[in-house]
Amino acid sequence: EISLGLVGSEMCIRDRADHVIFISGDRHWSDISMQKDGAAPYPIYDLTSSGLNQIHPRGTPTDNDYRITKKTYHKPNYGVIAIDWEKGIVNLEIRDLEGALVMEEEVSLALLKVSGGEK
Repeated sequence: EISLGLVGSEMCIRDRADHVIFISGDRHWSDISMQKDGAAPYPIYDLTSSGLNQIHPRGTPTDNDYRITKKTYHKPNYGVIAIDWEKGIVNLEIRDLEGALVMEEEVSLALLKVSGGEK
């Protein structure tokens, strides 16, 4: 389960940091998580990509209440964060080694902002 709410909320509030997305790995599977519990000023997303050369034999061994993908991916893969500045969209992607899209979450940059006041 991700525990980025406290870290993310402290950083976002203290630094008034907009557009923060966490990336992680070394889990031997991939998924996308989002935590929106009110502690942070906006939803905290985490893209976990892991497994270019190692496959986890047991499947997903860790529960994650914040996982927003329907499943985890356990074959060799890599993550992509694609930003379309003109449309204001971030695509969080997991791709297999041939480059095929395995999972994706589209996030509006407008959603990832600390509201109110000057920075």
